[in-house]
Amino acid sequence: MDIATLMNSSEYKRIETDIESFVKEKLSHDYNVQQITGKTIHDPIWGSIEYSDWEMQLIDSPLFQRLRDINQVGLAMLTYPAARHSRFEHSLGVAAAAKKMCEKISSNSAKFNFEQEDKDKVYLAALLHDIGHGFFSHLSERIYGEFEEFQSLLNVFNNTLKRRPKAHEALAFIIINTQTFRKFFFDKINYPNKNKCQNYLFSDVGKMIIGSNIEKDNRVYSYLTAIINGPFDVDKLDYIKRDSHTAGLSLSYDMERLFTKVAVHDMNNNTFPEYGMLQLKDLASKIEHRQLPKRCFEISHTNVESICTNTSFDLKQQCKNLHKKFEEGLTVEELQSQIEMLTSYLMRSTTRENPVLYDLLMSELRDATFEQLLDLRKGFYDALVKEYKEAGRNVNFGIFDVYIIFPKSVHYGAAEEDVILGRDNDKLLKINDFVNLDDWAASFNSNKWRGYVFVSEHIDRTIAFKAAEKFILKGKAKVKNPKAYLKID
Repeated sequence: MDIATLMNSSEYKRIETDIESFVKEKLSHDYNVQQITGKTIHDPIWGSIEYSDWEMQLIDSPLFQRLRDINQVGLAMLTYPAARHSRFEHSLGVAAAAKKMCEKISSNSAKFNFEQEDKDKVYLAALLHDIGHGFFSHLSERIYGEFEEFQSLLNVFNNTLKRRPKAHEALAFIIINTQTFRKFFFDKINYPNKNKCQNYLFSDVGKMIIGSNIEKDNRVYSYLTAIINGPFDVDKLDYIKRDSHTAGLSLSYDMERLFTKVAVHDMNNNTFPEYGMLQLKDLASKIEHRQLPKRCFEISHTNVESICTNTSFDLKQQCKNLHKKFEEGLTVEELQSQIEMLTSYLMRSTTRENPVLYDLLMSELRDATFEQLLDLRKGFYDALVKEYKEAGRNVNFGIFDVYIIFPKSVHYGAAEEDVILGRDNDKLLKINDFVNLDDWAASFNSNKWRGYVFVSEHIDRTIAFKAAEKFILKGKAKVKNPKAYLKID
């Protein structure tokens, strides 16, 4: 409905008429796509990249080829003579980055299936994301984008799609949704399953280009838009590298590191399906107005005491648990940290009567994975709802009103590195020659580490404290003086 409202508005129609004529002129040439096949193109930023037949058919079209004549960085070549690259190679690079990112998302994302149809949609949006640029790129955009008619159009975008795009993004949206371009694409481009997706393909691609999320079947496909137009999108990944490379400036980032970590977490199916969705605009508004969550619970070695009379400790089982964690992906450094905490517990248990089970309780929490923390949040929320119902209180909050913060264990893997010459200027001293960081880290993790639970203003912190104490300490320990650190009157 929003797309239809936008495209039927007088502001949209007024500019669409001129864009339709422009696209028709560019695609009026005799362009034969039948003999075009896939190619491997070498790029100085991304290496040798394979482009499919349908991608090459689009790339070789006159509308796309015009990007060769549009400077990527406006008039910057007057200052940096080598910065003469165009929107053409940048667009190819963005598509290359999109291919790499999509493949990494597929391999990194547990319980998430990245459909090939959605991957193709991302590749298409990557190729077309700059199709609306004019001469000298952003330089001309600063002129036509300020015209009154264009500002009115951007207002309609904002009112209907809740997103105010940049001028060239709005033009790209209009170009790919013109009748001429759609007819050209679906008649001549061998896009996979194009008969199936004609009704929604370019409205979806257009949304991705302007940064608006795709919604379908009561689901929000935010990851698709984030790849093309988001905080760390493929557009930025390409132009940061490409622009600095041609200008001779040493601006870089670790692409492989980013691609190794990128993943999609399906918040609809596998995490909190029954708890609704978090509205980021609401969260941003709360941060802006300092409506911040308040601490309701803290766990540390100093503020927890045991309430168990029988504290039997199965060392063999603990070792088996560590071995299992290591097989499941625990790094050597993380394993070492876990062993140090276990050793610290054993040492304290021989000197203290009825030792607190703090280390054992926290061993599963200190180095919890993202998925484990999500499960923990869900479990605490359910426990909190139960406490509310038992107290006869109405539940007027959601799962995103609770925040669980359990920091990673401290570990210094560089303790044995040579760092400084000794007084004889002959032997390099190690960090451990000054202070034993491994012992210090183990002591910190065991004695100084703290975990927290925060809740929003919608939640009674006294009830939240009771729920957190039961849920996290599992009835084996309790907080010594809750009023002292909660500051509850």
